[in-house]
Amino acid sequence: MHRNTLKQWLPFIIWVVVIFVVSSIPRLSGEEFGMPFGSDKVAHFVEYAILAFLFYRGERGERWRMGVPAWVLVIAAGLVIAMIDEYHQRYIPGRDSNFVDWTADAAGIITGTLIGMRRYRSIARRAEKA
Repeated sequence: MHRNTLKQWLPFIIWVVVIFVVSSIPRLSGEEFGMPFGSDKVAHFVEYAILAFLFYRGERGERWRMGVPAWVLVIAAGLVIAMIDEYHQRYIPGRDSNFVDWTADAAGIITGTLIGMRRYRSIARRAEKA
C-alpha cells in the first residue's frame, strides 16, 4: 500500500476496528456509565458520523471512483457497515440489533458525509485562492 494511501485510510480502518471491538463487548449499555436511557442513539450517531467523515477523507484521494461521487460511496459503504455491525450484535450476549439503532447510524453517516464534503470544499476553495 502506498504511504499516502495508508495515511489517508488508516484512521478509517482503525475506527472500523474500534466499532466492531466495542460492539463485541457483552451487555454494554449507556446506563452502566450513568448515561440516560436512549442516549445510546446519540453514541450510534456520533460513532457513524466519525466513520463517514474518515471514509470521506480516505476516499477523497482515490482515483478509482469511475465517475461515482464520493458522497454516494461513503453513504452506501457506511450503511452496509452499519447493517453488518447491527447484525453482528445479534449474536453478542446482552446486545441487540434493531432498526432504531441502524437509523441513528444512518443519520450519523449522512451528517459525517456532509461535514466531510463541506470541509474538503473549503480546502479546495482555499487552494484555488492561493
